[in-house]
Amino acid sequence: MALAVDWLEVQIRKLEITIHTGVRMTAERIIAETPDAVIVAVGGVPGHQAGVLFHETAPVVNPRQVMSGEVPAQAGRAVVLDTLGDPVGMGVTEWLAERGWQVEIVTSDMFVGQRLTASLELTAWNQRIAAKGITLRPQFETRQVTARSVIGADRFDQQEIRLDNVDLVVDVSPEIPDETLYFALKTSGLRVFRAGDCVAPRYLSHAILEGYRAGREA
Repeated sequence: MALAVDWLEVQIRKLEITIHTGVRMTAERIIAETPDAVIVAVGGVPGHQAGVLFHETAPVVNPRQVMSGEVPAQAGRAVVLDTLGDPVGMGVTEWLAERGWQVEIVTSDMFVGQRLTASLELTAWNQRIAAKGITLRPQFETRQVTARSVIGADRFDQQEIRLDNVDLVVDVSPEIPDETLYFALKTSGLRVFRAGDCVAPRYLSHAILEGYRAGREA
């Protein structure tokens, strides 16, 4: 995925497109620019795993917070609740393990990293995590997360399973479309299009295709 992002940046610079970073765009600011068209691609916002009771004192973070370093400085035991089975949960798991965390990744799927099979990455990933001491727990249905425990059950026999002495829980769930800017601009009379996760949470390839189509229409 990182290679795809690098390639896209190279193409943008070849076309001499002006890039502004570190700028928070509001509807008012965009309208003041009087553009001919606007393509909104602001992504999504973190979601929560449905059907799970998260106690107020539960040490829960999302993948964005982990990758931004918003985790305790002192490494401990981390449990990754993965509902996606794709590179997001896998990447977060490795990131924590490489920084000294004792990591266990749980999923209700038949095996961890289920969607890595499509990209032929599953074998290589299993080899890496085995070397890093990461624990896999498939067929685990998470029910609640407390201040120090993740409580769930086996997917098939429904026997309760407790993971105690947990210092950090990472909720890897589908993101929710960030639609605020798009709908604010729609009421302004501007020609507005959107692409990527602000439409629905999916993969990079979908965002690229939607962006391409929006660019042609604009």
